[in-house]
Amino acid sequence: MSRWFRAAAVLGALGLAGIVIPRHLWFRRREFSRSHQLSLLLSQGHPALAVAHFRQGHPRLVVTAHGLMRSMNDQQMAQLVGVLAERYDVLTFDFRGHGRSEGVSALHFGQAAEDLLRVLHYAASLHYEQVAVIGYSMGAAAAIIAAAQGAPVDAVVSVSCPTPPPARGDEPLQLNTRLWRWWAWLMGTRIAPTLRIGQWPHTVIARVSPIPLLIVHDGLDTLVSRSGSERLFAAARPPKDYLHVPWALHAMPMASINAIMDWLDYHLPAGLARTA
Repeated sequence: MSRWFRAAAVLGALGLAGIVIPRHLWFRRREFSRSHQLSLLLSQGHPALAVAHFRQGHPRLVVTAHGLMRSMNDQQMAQLVGVLAERYDVLTFDFRGHGRSEGVSALHFGQAAEDLLRVLHYAASLHYEQVAVIGYSMGAAAAIIAAAQGAPVDAVVSVSCPTPPPARGDEPLQLNTRLWRWWAWLMGTRIAPTLRIGQWPHTVIARVSPIPLLIVHDGLDTLVSRSGSERLFAAARPPKDYLHVPWALHAMPMASINAIMDWLDYHLPAGLARTA
């Protein structure tokens, strides 16, 4: 009996560790260190989106878009906001099903682009000289699709953008989430019973031009291959640039932010007002 009790205790401890460790390390959330205005974007027929606006008095605005199972209060995204706010005002938000936003996420890139488009139109109403968007993973896909659809944005940065497996071409991927939906909920994300991963960014990326585009590939990324990022870059039209960060894991915000800000300063020099 004691043997079975010990085995159950070990399994229970492992299960608890599988919740506590990721929740407090990889998916840890924290409050912003800078003052900000938190609000909800409301639109009939769409989930309310939580948005945080950091007004620092800068003439340029950067919108950040997180990845799947992240949030604007993710410890890395919150740290990113602190760095960006030294040179730009910042608008950050939670995709549907994440953090403080309503709804559930189906990991459909077109759906994520809808959320980002709403945020970018709100950003345009704030009357900044220039607006840029930096997207990570799912947020990177959303940034490319939104820009290709005519979003009011002056520069796009895509970090660790997903690409389809070569064997599947452009076909959507369907994944049943029954076995891990509860775990995602414990990590702070509400996902749909079935994920339908579709509307791949590489099919529309050529339409981002003439908006300047930066593709960032993290060298230790186990989810997005270097060849996939290079194919994405090849499908884009100028003006475009490619940045390879050899030591970075998938969608690490702080790994490339200094190079990204230098790129933004080059393509969006201060004092150059928006023309569209």
